[in-house]
Amino acid sequence: AVVRSIWNYHVNTLGWADIGYNYLISWRGYIFDGRAEYSNYSKDVRGTHDGYNTGSMGISAIGDYHTAGKDSPTEALLNAIADIFAWKAKERNIDPYGKSYYAGKKAVVENIYGHRDVSLTSCPGDRLYAKKRNIKDRVYSRLNPTPQPPAAPSSVSVSFNASGYGGVVSWTAVSDATAYD
Repeated sequence: AVVRSIWNYHVNTLGWADIGYNYLISWRGYIFDGRAEYSNYSKDVRGTHDGYNTGSMGISAIGDYHTAGKDSPTEALLNAIADIFAWKAKERNIDPYGKSYYAGKKAVVENIYGHRDVSLTSCPGDRLYAKKRNIKDRVYSRLNPTPQPPAAPSSVSVSFNASGYGGVVSWTAVSDATAYD
């Protein structure tokens, strides 16, 4: 109902062709299409989220994340935002910590920015804006996962076929091991 009411406002009140954001995310981490090319999700669809929009992707965090607002960014919301950004960053080879020229601002801006960084607005609210670095860190970790050492077996069975003997060899895990021979 909330996404439908946003669509209704954008289309019937503002006169736009669709929702102005490419994606909308609820506090529970549910991701909704705003503007998308449903036959080809790798195609970038121009939104209406910051005035220029070409070469950018707009995500709306559904809620009131201003200091006086009632909502705080949840882990589910932050993870969903990071998932969307990581997907597009991987697809487009975008550095989440980097900066690029953005024609809408006619300047170099951070690759992951808040609406207030390019427009005269307080969006996305102080509470969510304060999580911008945390979101970038989450995106980076999704793009560059830390390799996990293989699990060490608790024991290894060894059998000696020539003389019919069998036995068990004890195994001690090494915490920083990346392979076991």
